[in-house]
Amino acid sequence: MAQRKTKIRGVYRSGSHLPIWEVLQETGIWEKVGLDLVSFDYCAMPPDAEKALFKGDIDFISGDHLTPYGLVAQGKPIVSIASPVNGQNASVASREPINSIQDLRGKRIADTPMEGRNGGFHHGRGNHMMYLIRAGININEVQWIEDENSGCPV
Repeated sequence: MAQRKTKIRGVYRSGSHLPIWEVLQETGIWEKVGLDLVSFDYCAMPPDAEKALFKGDIDFISGDHLTPYGLVAQGKPIVSIASPVNGQNASVASREPINSIQDLRGKRIADTPMEGRNGGFHHGRGNHMMYLIRAGININEVQWIEDENSGCPV
């Protein structure tokens, strides 16, 4: 008797996640575990992806790691499984040489606002803040210049 496949729908928010999904598809893992991925489209904005998730239009989001922290704190039923990548690259443009992230202490940083026009937390800005925190720099030790066109475009 053939195994009944469960249809699942998802969206991805980061191209960095696509290699793992390609591996799942090409190795037949979906079929082996009884899943049929029927839709998997790009979704640029976290609020749009999360609205579709809670409405039941999709079953999972790949690449949404910042805003779910706040949603879990609000009691939303989110399960985070894993991340296929363990790092991001960021570039700094400066008039003066920057030898290490420590050189940013006390400087002005142009970046996206904390929240986007749709109310969602900006992915790039969150990553940039985490870089500073990991380096021992309080996010208040820099002056944030918020510009919708600066920082990470995603």
